Formats: sequence, structure tokens, C-alpha cells
Amino acid sequence: MNDIFITDYSIVSRGTEQYNNHGYIAITKPINSFRYLQNIDHNVLESKIDKDSVKIYEDYSIENIAVSRFQLIFELMYSRTEQYYNGEILITGFGNIGLGVLIGLLDKGYKKISILVKEEKPYMTKAITTINSNYNTNIKLFTYNTILISDYNSYIECSGSSEAIKHIFSTCTSLSNIFIISTPKEQEYLIDPLLINRKNLKIFGGHEFNGIDKKQREIIFNQILKSNDKKAFLTDFISIYPYSKNKLEEIKKCKNNIIEILKYEV
Repeated sequence: MNDIFITDYSIVSRGTEQYNNHGYIAITKPINSFRYLQNIDHNVLESKIDKDSVKIYEDYSIENIAVSRFQLIFELMYSRTEQYYNGEILITGFGNIGLGVLIGLLDKGYKKISILVKEEKPYMTKAITTINSNYNTNIKLFTYNTILISDYNSYIECSGSSEAIKHIFSTCTSLSNIFIISTPKEQEYLIDPLLINRKNLKIFGGHEFNGIDKKQREIIFNQILKSNDKKAFLTDFISIYPYSKNKLEEIKKCKNNIIEILKYEV
């Protein structure tokens, strides 16, 4: 493939942006009826398609693509671990990935879900209210001092916090299932292997690029996009901004929405 692809939008991942200035997925301009998602630097506007790119039809809205990209992370893991989601489920962290995981679980019929965050923010409360209304559920948001983490059977780590991962391992009950979707931003790994052994824990990783078949990734992603296409409420979680380095810095500091997108004027 010799085509040159032009970045049209990018999905900002604030967590990794803060630590390594490279935490986003580029959405290309349409070419031959398709867009591509790529993991490239903000300042790269022209590129060729690499092995990790995801090909999707151009018909879907940018809002749909943005939310579906985070659902893809969950779906790729769920496709090989479906039998291990037992009892009460706790999602730690409610940023972009946590939102995608929650919508993915609800779409599959899971109802006994709680969200654990370090600090409750207004945008989180608004998102939970919207989701409960659309799914007729009663998802609750908790902070560390208001919940007993040992009450759950399955834990999905989406916060990217080493301390959150340590807290799950040290307080969960025996035979729990732990799914680590995020990457610890501090790169301090505080997992005690003795706890895994003594509690007979099952641990699953969920990175959406490493070790995942590209064709399978594209098929699943397009299925998610098709499923989301008529979900108008998804736009409640998106803010789109014209690109500038100043705007990127503002976004990284504010956290007013679940997902921020930069629109490139090129």
C-alpha cells in the first residue's frame, strides 16, 4: 500500500499524554471509502499505514469512532475471557477506557457493575446518569473510602494507577479474576507474586495491539461501530476541538469530558 494518509482527528488519551507525550490514536481522512486508526505522534500529519493500523468504513461518525475505539480494547479481551466474568464486577478508573468497558459490559447484559475512582468528578456523575437512563441500570460510582473492594469477584483495572493495581491484589478475595487493561503510568509495578499464588488469582492482560491478530481487530471494531451507530447518547461524552499545542495542553489539565478529540485543520 503506497497511499499517503492524512491525519483528520486525534483521540487524546490524557493519562499517557501526561507521562510520555504520546498517548493518542490518529483518525485519517477518508480514502477509497475507508478511514484508518493509527498510533502516531501528534505532529505527524502525513503517514503510511503500519501493521497496527485499523481499517474502518468512512460512514461512521467521529463520535462513534472515538467511543468504539475504547470499547475495542474491552472486546478484544472479552473475546478470549468471557467465561471469567463472574458475580459482581468492579471497574477501577472511569476515564476513556473505563467508559468503553462499562458500555461494553452493559451491551452484553451485565448489570452488577460498580465504578471505583480516586476522586469523583462532575463529568463522571453526568456520564453515569446518562448511562443508567439509557440502559435502565443502577451503576454506582464509589471512591476508595466508600467501598469494600473485597465484595467483588471480577476486577477490571482501567485507571493506569500502580497503587490501584496493588490495592486490588492486596484486598480481593481468593479465586478472583483480575483484568488489567490499562498500563501503569508511573511504570512502578507493585504486584506481589505471592498474593497471586496464595489467593489463586486469575490474571488477564488486555492490550489491544500486542499479540492481537489485525484482521480479527478490524472485524470486531467494525461490529462495534455498527452496533453503536444508532446510539445518539454517545455524543454526550465527546468534545471536539481545533488542534493547537495550546489546546492540547488545556485538555490535559481540565478533564471536563470523558473523551477529547482534536480536529486537524490541514
